[in-house]
Amino acid sequence: MDRLIVANWKQNPSTLADALTLAAGAAGLNVPAGVTVVVAPPLPYVASIGQANPFLVLGAQDLSLLPPGAHTGEVGADILKDLGVRYVIVGHSERRALGEMDGNVAAKAQAAVESGITPIVCVGEPRGVREQGTEAVKMFLTSQLASVPDGADVVVAYEPIWAIGSGTADDPASAADIARWIAGLLEPRVKSVRVLYGGSATPENASAFLSDPAIGGLLVGGASLDAVKFGAIVNAT
Repeated sequence: MDRLIVANWKQNPSTLADALTLAAGAAGLNVPAGVTVVVAPPLPYVASIGQANPFLVLGAQDLSLLPPGAHTGEVGADILKDLGVRYVIVGHSERRALGEMDGNVAAKAQAAVESGITPIVCVGEPRGVREQGTEAVKMFLTSQLASVPDGADVVVAYEPIWAIGSGTADDPASAADIARWIAGLLEPRVKSVRVLYGGSATPENASAFLSDPAIGGLLVGGASLDAVKFGAIVNAT
């Protein structure tokens, strides 16, 4: 399986013109063999970016857990699929901080699978859990990993909450150990799984994370908004 480098732009940039420029930079990267680059822009930009860059692999940052119908403000998997979205992030810690629960994450991941979109299920522990040791981390993650759909091709993004946006990434060896454990836990019940690392991924640390085959790629936040930095991360593989 290819390694995935996923650009999560979050609520950036603030204009479509800037988004198209950023997307063109990602589409123009010299991507190494065996690597797939996914760009997940804010939802209103997805259609325009897809039309301007037809060979760019599109992702979305969230989706509705509801089926088509009278659900004002919701955007379901069927709509994302029609826009050309191939991957969707679910359960990001920034969504969980707003009250999203494991049951909702599971429903969203299942909705994605049923529409032919690969879910990127985000999991990660707060600093207080990490300070209790590895077994406490695994217990915390086990609850979140129950949201991963059975029998599906899935991606899990391991993002320690304390590392996201902090400028302090996890130790690469520790992240690889957790990634290996996640894959081992899920492999008996899924079709395939790739485990990404996320949380202050930068050009400076990308190679260290990707040096262990247990880490199947990176979920990149802030650095994905800089074309030069993102290009360096893509080529760190």
